[in-house]
Amino acid sequence: MKILITGGAGFIGFNLTKMLLKFGDKVTVLDNFKSGTNTVEHDNVNYVKDDCRFINGLWPDGHRFDVIYHLAALPRIQFSIKNPDLVYEANSTGTLQVAEFARRHNIPIVYAGTSSVHSGVTENPYTLTKYFGERILETYSQLYDINVCTTRFYNVYGNPIVYEGPYGLVMTIFTKQWLNQHPLTITGDGEQRRDFTHVKDICDGFVKAGTKMVIGKLEGYNTFELGTGKNYSINELADMFDPNNKKYVPSRKGEARVTLADNKKAVDILGWNPKDRLKEFVENFKRRNSN
Repeated sequence: MKILITGGAGFIGFNLTKMLLKFGDKVTVLDNFKSGTNTVEHDNVNYVKDDCRFINGLWPDGHRFDVIYHLAALPRIQFSIKNPDLVYEANSTGTLQVAEFARRHNIPIVYAGTSSVHSGVTENPYTLTKYFGERILETYSQLYDINVCTTRFYNVYGNPIVYEGPYGLVMTIFTKQWLNQHPLTITGDGEQRRDFTHVKDICDGFVKAGTKMVIGKLEGYNTFELGTGKNYSINELADMFDPNNKKYVPSRKGEARVTLADNKKAVDILGWNPKDRLKEFVENFKRRNSN
C-alpha cells in the first residue's frame, strides 16, 4: 500500500514506519522535524519536511495514498499548559487540514487520539485540542463519507528512548534518572495509575485499523482504546528501577489520577492482542545499561 504518515519522525511514527516497511508498503512521511528527528533509511520511504497544516498545498492534484496515519501533534500536557496557542494551532488546525485533504481525495484516516479525554477534555489544552481533532474527524466522516478510526493511546513506551527536556513521559524521565544515578522524581504521592502500552502494540493497532478500512471491512467513524487493560502506579514503576532512590515532588495540574483502557472493542473488531511488557522492558533496559 501507499501510506502517508504525518508526524512520522516522532517516536511512534518512527516505529510505525519500520513496521510498514516490513510489510512492503511504500511510506511517505510528512513532518516538520520540530518534535522528532527519527528517520529510517530505506528505498520505500520518502521524507517531506513540511507542516501538516499546509498539506493541501503539497499534493493539490490528488496524490493518491491508500490511508493516512495522522500522528502529527504537539504533545505533552505540561507543555500545552504553558503554550496553549501553539498546541491549538498544531493539533486542531493541523487535524482540520488533514481531514480536508482526506475529503478531497477520499482517503481513510487513522488518528492518534489520547486516553486523557476520559479525565476531562478541559483539564488542559493538549487534551482539549486532541478532543477537537476527534470531533473534526467525526464530522467529516459523517458529512463526507470518509472512513476514520480514532485510536486513543495509553502511556506509550519502548525503543528508541527519546530524552525530551522537562516535559518527557515518566518512562523517559525514569530511564534518564536511573542512568545518571539520580533520584527518581515522583509527582504527588505516586499512587496515580497508568496503563503503560508498548509502542509495538500501538503500531500494530494502528496498522490493523488502517488495513481494515482499506479492504472495506471497517466503515464510518470508529473509536478504539489502545491500552493493555492493566495499570501500574508510578510508585510501582519506580520500584522496578530502584525502590531505594526515590524523591517526591509536588503534583502537577491537568494530569489524570487513573488511566485504564477498556480495549474490548479493539480486541474484538481489530483482532488486536496487546501484551503487558512493562517489567520485561525495565529489566532489559537495566541489564543493557548496567556497568
